[in-house]
Amino acid sequence: MTERIQLTHEEINSPAWKKIKAWSEQELALLRTNLEADQTPERTQKLRGQIRTHVLMLALESPAPAIVEDEVE
Repeated sequence: MTERIQLTHEEINSPAWKKIKAWSEQELALLRTNLEADQTPERTQKLRGQIRTHVLMLALESPAPAIVEDEVE
């Protein structure tokens, strides 16, 4: 499994990231709208893959979720 990349505070606040983020959010909204339309199964699969890519890219600015083990009683 590949290592999860996280942007630094400086990178998140950079003008370049802000432009990329705004573009990606617009694309994501458009892809989700297209997904709601009547599509072939192949087109639906492609749209879902594109959505996943944008979601993963936008997650670069979020800290990795903590993995918490269930307590054994």
